[in-house]
Amino acid sequence: MKKKYLFIAILIISTLLTGCGKERKADILENNSKKINKLCPVRVDSLLILDSTFYNREKNSMTYFYTASGILDDSLLLHKNYNQIKSSLIDAMDNSVDMKKFKDYEVTIIYKYSSDTTGNELATFILPTKKE
Repeated sequence: MKKKYLFIAILIISTLLTGCGKERKADILENNSKKINKLCPVRVDSLLILDSTFYNREKNSMTYFYTASGILDDSLLLHKNYNQIKSSLIDAMDNSVDMKKFKDYEVTIIYKYSSDTTGNELATFILPTKKE
């Protein structure tokens, strides 16, 4: 049920971003982050939990904080496969209708993964969305 609310929030933000000025878009992104955080933590799948989000207005970036468990709770595995994972995240972002507005507004997307067992940071993936 929580997943539904998260996706609804993302769809709302995608709709609202159309035609808004820069400051208005920043306000919307910031408010969207706060709304998502009210639903967190949200289990994404058997290995990931979305703990929170944060929109940084100055850097125009949206950070998603995840807790990884099971096979993903391994910094060596994530670092060994870093480029492949980052490439998969970029492909997913490029093919996501929900992420299109983030790309249009050139929001840098940051995924931070922490260990379920230790709480330590496992990996960070920064996906710039600057238009080419």
